[in-house]
Amino acid sequence: MAILRSALTDGASGSNITTGDAGDPTPFVGVTTTGGTLTRDQTPGTSVLPMFMKMVNNSNANCVAYWTTATTNQAALHFYYYATSFAERVAVASLGTASPSYYLGIEVDSVPAGRVYVTNNAGTALFTSSTNLSTSTLYRFEASLDNTAAAGSHIINLNVYLANSTSPISGLTYSTTTASTGTSSLVRANFGRYTRSTTASTYWLGDLASRDGGTTEIGQYGSAFTWTKTITIGG
Repeated sequence: MAILRSALTDGASGSNITTGDAGDPTPFVGVTTTGGTLTRDQTPGTSVLPMFMKMVNNSNANCVAYWTTATTNQAALHFYYYATSFAERVAVASLGTASPSYYLGIEVDSVPAGRVYVTNNAGTALFTSSTNLSTSTLYRFEASLDNTAAAGSHIINLNVYLANSTSPISGLTYSTTTASTGTSSLVRANFGRYTRSTTASTYWLGDLASRDGGTTEIGQYGSAFTWTKTITIGG
């Protein structure tokens, strides 16, 4: 399990930046990726989380933070999401292999604004939300994938909450036991946009987390955690 709770040490583009366990390392100030930027920014406020990362995907650029998971066929993802506009369809998190290869993807669209998709390794939308996200609103995403069985029997779950609510938003929940995704082991958790286009986009992510070898929801900020990962900034 890996959780980015409050701070990071600084790092250059493409280099590793790590935290300790529950300590307070040097606050993360900013890293430039391949044309995009990732900076500490509190635009979403401080009532829920002490830190957010502002993800800026400049034109034809990516901006992604990721870590290597344990080799497993079961994993869970967790993060908070905030946007002031929806400029384009953007992949904001995924489970799989090296970016942009993934087996479970979570995307947010601009047409219609705030629509959420769950996609598989073929880029097929397995789920399209019937409720759209709103701007200037903090959401919490809890997702999981179990691809232990054969294709057609993979298990995917997604629940989207308002901040620290314990009840998922109607129209923003998805659960299936019949998905087809990649069948290889999950070895990487990606947060941010790893694909490129000609449109710039900006959004905020916080409390990034993944659980190796299990699909139980990680839950809202404030739960106990143990840091075991190294975060890499870059494509």
